[in-house]
Amino acid sequence: REELNTVRRDAKPGFYSTRIESNGHFIDMNVVSAVRCAIHQWGVSETKNMSIVVDLRNRFSWDRVLPGTKIERKDSQTLVGKRCTSGWTEHTCVYFTIRFETPFEQCEKGAAYSINEERIIRCDFPTRQIEFRVGISFVSLQGAAKNLDEYNAFTYDEALVQSTKQWNRMLEKFKGGGILERTALYHSMLGPTKISDVDGSVLDPDSIVRVRSSLHQNTH
Repeated sequence: REELNTVRRDAKPGFYSTRIESNGHFIDMNVVSAVRCAIHQWGVSETKNMSIVVDLRNRFSWDRVLPGTKIERKDSQTLVGKRCTSGWTEHTCVYFTIRFETPFEQCEKGAAYSINEERIIRCDFPTRQIEFRVGISFVSLQGAAKNLDEYNAFTYDEALVQSTKQWNRMLEKFKGGGILERTALYHSMLGPTKISDVDGSVLDPDSIVRVRSSLHQNTH
């Protein structure tokens, strides 16, 4: 694969941005996160179109991808799937919906890496700028779509403002200290993780889905 060099990186609570260089071409990636979804804006230079490869085989340290992991095209602008792993827990599946603002020109399973590989897909777009949204759920594909719909009314800029305000309210509870202290406070707030859907659905330890009156079921 081509060598990638990070030219610029900017990160703050609820937001990440980077510019990557590869063989003289630049890739700009920006993402703003909400509770159960994220909005991405990507762009490439020196080209009239772009392709995005989603490879669910990629893993982190002790993380191991399990059977059942797959991704597929739902319609001309949507990908759906699930990624099942063991590592931090013995068996966890995260369901996802990825909705693009621009329709695909085409999508190919496996792409150039492995023919008919269920865990990889490449989608081509007739533009060099793309916005897409990712909703996740620990319960189901339907839950991932519902969680994504929660932010339908927000543009990228509006979601960034909302995320910044939410984090500022939390971080302002701590008075005094410098950058290191505030960074440590931010790190302490990355957990627990919300595992319930926007409608209160949660997958309990006995593998039964139940709907709780509280919409915020967490796990450490």
